[in-house]
Amino acid sequence: MRGLAGWYKRALAYELNKMGLRAEDLFIETPELKEALALAHPDVAKGRYRRLLRASDLTFKGKEYTDYKSADQLEPFKFELWETMDRIKAREQEYAILNLHKK
Repeated sequence: MRGLAGWYKRALAYELNKMGLRAEDLFIETPELKEALALAHPDVAKGRYRRLLRASDLTFKGKEYTDYKSADQLEPFKFELWETMDRIKAREQEYAILNLHKK
């Protein structure tokens, strides 16, 4: 199973590098993600927005990011919002448990 996971991670990194994206950029816009972006450093939110714009522009043009820049410098699995999102989810679960008596 580990071999398959390693193969999938390499394949995903290759596809992300083609557009200059990170794995976090593919997360669906949930309330937790929106709050994590609001709490994050402005450069993190701006970088995510710019990567998504660049990827849509490259797709429109039929180009790849690796045509312009080396993939060696990219970090497709750099997670900057994951920890904040986990904390927000834990907080929401705690609120739900504390408010059980109100049902």
